[in-house]
Amino acid sequence: MNVCRLFLILSIIFGPHSLYAQSKAKKKDRTIDELLVMEKVPPLKTSEFPKVKFRNERLASYMALQFGPKATDVLYLAYDRAESEKPYNVLFLYSPEIKKYQKGLQLKGRMDERRTSDEHIRFPKFKIETAFGTVKVEYRMIVQAFSEGSNRTRVWIKAIYKNEDSTCRIIMKTIKASRTAGESDTFRVIPLFGKKEFRMSNNKKGKSKSVRMLMKMGPKIEIHPLKRKSFLSIDVVDGARIAEHQDLLLSQDEYSIPANYLRLKTALKGKYKLRVKCDFGPLFTPVVYQGKKLFEL
Repeated sequence: MNVCRLFLILSIIFGPHSLYAQSKAKKKDRTIDELLVMEKVPPLKTSEFPKVKFRNERLASYMALQFGPKATDVLYLAYDRAESEKPYNVLFLYSPEIKKYQKGLQLKGRMDERRTSDEHIRFPKFKIETAFGTVKVEYRMIVQAFSEGSNRTRVWIKAIYKNEDSTCRIIMKTIKASRTAGESDTFRVIPLFGKKEFRMSNNKKGKSKSVRMLMKMGPKIEIHPLKRKSFLSIDVVDGARIAEHQDLLLSQDEYSIPANYLRLKTALKGKYKLRVKCDFGPLFTPVVYQGKKLFEL
């Protein structure tokens, strides 16, 4: 009798319909956006970068990427060139968290033969792994440097997020990320995870009834789902469905973001407020955008 009563009590507490099971299911269903807290990275001066051999330290350019939740999950990048009239063609990588990069790893860039400009430098691909709770993340990165006499650099990132049930892939691109030592003696740290933002405007150069979109992860990272169809929907605010996304596929180079133009399928004419929903997959909270701006249809 006592055994039966004990079994009944345990089934109430831990059974499939118990509060314990429901709370466990809710935790599992929570997305990375809801669970993740990024620790603040303490400032690092460029003078504290490992003692690597710059050809001209005055011309060096610096940036840093926080790739995981811990304050030490940071990849520091230092770009080197011999002359100010030439693009950066040497890259040093440093990370206190990754043994391979703890002393400053050197990568040599070369002209990207797929580009028409001789001044487009591409560095070898490299990979970084981390975890956000139960979600494992792999970043596959390519770094580029642009045009003679320019400080412009860019990092392309293919981010792959996995847990036991799901896999999500996102392409990232840094925006105006690096700066020279003369601009600041402290690394600017760019988180590779943050609040997703969505901006939309009328496509004035293209055909009528189309809009141009920009999706960002924080202020310095542009993002796009990797070969994920039907991740976008657009509605007029009054609830009438007017559009579906037109296969925003990548080009032959997987490390690129397409021009995000969406043609609107509607017979409506005039100016309307639009509501947009972007779904990056089951590991992320969908982004819903509803602006005050009127769009011409």
